[in-house]
Order: sequence, then structure tokens, then C-alpha cells
Amino acid sequence: KDKMNIDREDLVGKFEATTDFEKEVADALEKAGAESEKDIARWERAELMGEDGADADINADDDDAMAALDDDLGGNRISLEEYKKRHGELAKMRALMFYEEQKRHHINKIKSKKYRKIRKKQRERRSEAEKEAAAEEDPDLVRELEEKEEMERMKERMSLRHKNTSKWAKQQLRR
Repeated sequence: KDKMNIDREDLVGKFEATTDFEKEVADALEKAGAESEKDIARWERAELMGEDGADADINADDDDAMAALDDDLGGNRISLEEYKKRHGELAKMRALMFYEEQKRHHINKIKSKKYRKIRKKQRERRSEAEKEAAAEEDPDLVRELEEKEEMERMKERMSLRHKNTSKWAKQQLRR
């Protein structure tokens, strides 16, 4: 039950490069003068913010903030104002997407007949407007669409769903 208290610093201190790749990376870091992670973070901040790094309010331990200063490709430097502007835009987009998702979820949960009827009429009006716009462009296409809709309606009326008990269905069956 005695747990050893090993923190990250102890593990990093005991690390020795064993593979060829680890040795190459360790040599490259030594040549660059980066012996600790703080040195590396300080160097990265200086590279991102300019040579002095004085205009950076970002903590060296804050990896997310440091990563956010790079653009999508990771090569260009951006100013703190650009970072804040970009962060604000992203937050706004996330909020809008969340509200839209909530609205759609709410709409899908509505079960009242009246609401469904209103939505159906809206869809019909929209489709009528599209048909009128298409009629101006190509009247033959509109006629084909109307015939197709009429056939679909006939099939629906004659299906088992309506049980062929209406006068209209019986007349169609006699033909």
C-alpha cells in the first residue's frame, strides 16, 4: 500500500536516450542550448513573439496558449491581438452552432398537430415557389414533375394504407 510519490520531474531527470532517434533529438537539443523544458518554452516564445519576447503575456507552462499562437500550418507568427480576435470568432461560431443545435432539437421534439400542419404548409409554399421559378426556366420539366406527383398520389391513395375503401379508389380499381 506504500505508494511511491514519483512526479514528472523525477522521470524526466532519470531519462536517458537509448534509441538512435532519441539520441539524435537529445544531441539537437543540446546543440540548440535547450537543456530543460523551460528553456525550450522560452526559446519558442521568443521565436513566436519576436527576439525579445517582451510583449508576451503568456505563461511558459501554458502549452495550449503557445500552440494557439501558431497558425494552421505552424509557421507564421501572429500577434496577440490577432490571437484574441481569432479566439473570439471561434467562440462566437461555437455558440451559434450550439444554439442552432438546441433549436433543431427543440423543433424535432414538438409533437403537436397544429405545429406539424404549419410546418407542412410552409414546406408546400416553399416547393410551390421553387416550381414557379422552374416553370419560368423549363415548362416541360414542370409538367413532368406534376405528372410524377400525380402518379405518386394515385399510388398512395390505392395502397393498403388507405384500404381502398374510398369512392375514388374503388373507381380507380374498376378501370
